[in-house]
Amino acid sequence: MMFFDGLQWSRKALLLAVSLVIMIGVVQADEQVGKLIDQGAYSDALKRIDDLNNQDGSDLASLTLLKGAVLVRMGRLDEGMTLFKLLSENYPNDAAIHNNIGVIHAERGELDKAKEAFEKAIKIKPEYHQAVRNLGDVHAEMACRTYGRIPAGSSIKIPAFCEVVEPKPIVPVKPMTAKTDADELTESLMNEVLDTLGQWRTAWEAQDVKRYLGFYSVRFVPKKSALTQWRVQRERSLKRPEWIKIQFDTPVFSLSNAQISVRFKQHYSASNYQDVVTKELVFIREGTGWKIISERII
Repeated sequence: MMFFDGLQWSRKALLLAVSLVIMIGVVQADEQVGKLIDQGAYSDALKRIDDLNNQDGSDLASLTLLKGAVLVRMGRLDEGMTLFKLLSENYPNDAAIHNNIGVIHAERGELDKAKEAFEKAIKIKPEYHQAVRNLGDVHAEMACRTYGRIPAGSSIKIPAFCEVVEPKPIVPVKPMTAKTDADELTESLMNEVLDTLGQWRTAWEAQDVKRYLGFYSVRFVPKKSALTQWRVQRERSLKRPEWIKIQFDTPVFSLSNAQISVRFKQHYSASNYQDVVTKELVFIREGTGWKIISERII
């Protein structure tokens, strides 16, 4: 079996944002699946995987691992766990499979089970850096939960990585159902997302770190760093300038798999820096509002 290092899975913890890497199988003969996943077109990716499964000579184990990873991305954790457990029975010495099992346990808040799975992955492959990082993040979350018991106003110093995210209960993310999925990009939906976009900009200009970070989904995945590091970096970037001003050109909306993409030209001005970029934000519905699940400069 061959595996692709890179796709990450993220969740918000009680006091610490934990970034967990989920490994997915490489289907070298087909690049379409990877492109569909990158686009967030998970239903289409599942269909393509099923089509590949029916072809002679396919690497069924890698495809199963890949399918499980897509299911996790869609919030279908139980189905993903079923596939990974089946793979672990057939491939008990594959570290990536145990890593993925650990990711799902962590997503469910089952930190002891996640820790056990990551430790098993590392025992099989000590140089498996993704599993090592995942294990470290789980230990950090456990530590932050413990620090969270310290009463407000105490003189005990809380580590900086526990202070980045405001303490609040973990709320599981429920996958969308047919009743909540958006079937078409209506003016009402665009106005909802546009209002969220405006509030995100307002929080950014106000340099209100906690409110700004609150616009990002628990499944948001930074492009170049772990989620914890990204939050720390964003906090510093927001606090560093004396002032920040942001303007958008007319946004362009598109809809795919209940995710709304918004592209716009962003004019950023601050006391210490200015730039103009074309940006794309991808929003998903969580609860009654919209959250950012992806952000990139085009």
